[in-house]
Amino acid sequence: MKELYKSIVGAILVAVTASAARSRTGTVVFNEIMWMGTIETSVDGNTIGGTNDEWIELRNTTSDTLDISGWYIVDAEGDTMITIPQGKFILPYGIFLIARKDSGSSKINVKPDLTFTSNIPNQRLQLELYMVAGDDTVLVDVAGDSSRTTPLAGKNQTDDRRSMVRRYHTDPDSFPKAEDGTLESSWFTAIYSAGWDDGATERGTPGYPEPALLRVVPSGDTVVFRDTFTVSIRVEDAIDLFSGNFSLKFDSTALELIEVDTTSQRGFLGDSSVMLEATFGDSLNVGVTKLGGGGALGTGDLALLTFRALGSDMASSPLSLGEVKLRSATNLRSLLVEAVDDTVTVVTLKVLSTSPQSGAVNVIASAPLKVRLERSPAEAVTEAKFRISGISGTVTYYPSAHRAVLSPSQLLSGDTQYTAILDKSLGMESDYTWSFTTSVVGDIFDLDDPTDQDPEDDYVGDGLVDGDDLAVLGFFWLTTSDSPGWSPLPDLNKDGKVDRSDLEILAEHYGERSSRSSPKLAVPPSCIVLRPEGTEFEV
Repeated sequence: MKELYKSIVGAILVAVTASAARSRTGTVVFNEIMWMGTIETSVDGNTIGGTNDEWIELRNTTSDTLDISGWYIVDAEGDTMITIPQGKFILPYGIFLIARKDSGSSKINVKPDLTFTSNIPNQRLQLELYMVAGDDTVLVDVAGDSSRTTPLAGKNQTDDRRSMVRRYHTDPDSFPKAEDGTLESSWFTAIYSAGWDDGATERGTPGYPEPALLRVVPSGDTVVFRDTFTVSIRVEDAIDLFSGNFSLKFDSTALELIEVDTTSQRGFLGDSSVMLEATFGDSLNVGVTKLGGGGALGTGDLALLTFRALGSDMASSPLSLGEVKLRSATNLRSLLVEAVDDTVTVVTLKVLSTSPQSGAVNVIASAPLKVRLERSPAEAVTEAKFRISGISGTVTYYPSAHRAVLSPSQLLSGDTQYTAILDKSLGMESDYTWSFTTSVVGDIFDLDDPTDQDPEDDYVGDGLVDGDDLAVLGFFWLTTSDSPGWSPLPDLNKDGKVDRSDLEILAEHYGERSSRSSPKLAVPPSCIVLRPEGTEFEV
């Protein structure tokens, strides 16, 4: 019984160990597999390609040159398909191409590092890469899952053949570590094409890593007129990148290039890297390189540019990359790269609403002014940008609501027309202005919102100083600007509190009506009597 127990435990441990080993990802991985072959064609009477025009790529994911002599690949049945002879190496981050045919009879135009004769299975595809370390055999990587009828990726149609390509970590700190090769999520069907004869329609990149992306990344696709914004030129999934050169074309009637940060590449290429740049009208040419050392990996910025938006409303400018060249630290070989352009649209800043509205009358003279914008302005909304001529005040901007509030530091005159101004530098072609007329001083009963609960309220009174206004002052009596639910309306002397001084001002104007007041019975003036001592009052 004891021996049986040991046998069972041993079998479990072997099974667990084998399972873990089969999903192991090593320093060399299966990078790309053309398991279906190519579309057969005839050139000058010679047959090129076909279902046996298969190939396998191995990829070195380290910065070291690796000796792969004696390594071998087996299929799902455990049969050895390929044995790598002595004297074979993979350069840092390099590709080792193993093909059924040499470049003369294949549709690929890259000379393979090794040829083989076995068929790559189209069903129950699972390949295992082993290395020999002394007397031990070590599983390095696995591609595919033999429990599945069809391969994990790739396409095998009469007129469309695409390879099965390995997926790598998107985390720059772990790139280019491969995902688990036994999972479907670790592979995708080829999108790009390189390394083929002219006219070949197959997709895959024999002899090349998948292309790096060089992407234009503006800080926003929509930019307010007069505003500045940044554009990053970002490389993604780069392997062993040593240098780069590109041009960026833009519409100089819509955008003005105002700065090129010539140190922005250092975060990715290192402190010893340099940048040279030149502008020719509406095109910028940039060259960057490391000064010695190895190549860079992963994702990072090669340039950071600052533009100013000049165009009129809805003017747009493409940001188009051209003349792109990326080179590897290994012998300065060219790297495949796909350029990804973008477009920026210039818009003028639009005012959605104002409080008070343009043309409003009987506006409460102690009320703040408010404006709501469509989007963030080109510059900070300050007292110089949002103002009433001749009136001082403070401006507060609420970014989440795109709302600015101007609080005059003095009480506006009663029954007087004022003009509010938003400066064009905020992102408009001209200053935005609107006018309103105040009510008499002391008219503080907001017809729509007497206790001031609505931040979008218009602060319009009835043009008469009467008991309604006295009620508002009483409701906020002895509150300050720090009190919850504070209202600036009864603070008639603008000192940040509602007290006897404000009551005296209201008493002085009690019974007055504006020139645009409603036909409401007026209260006779001088009907409020203040006691000399204390805060009591009577009507």
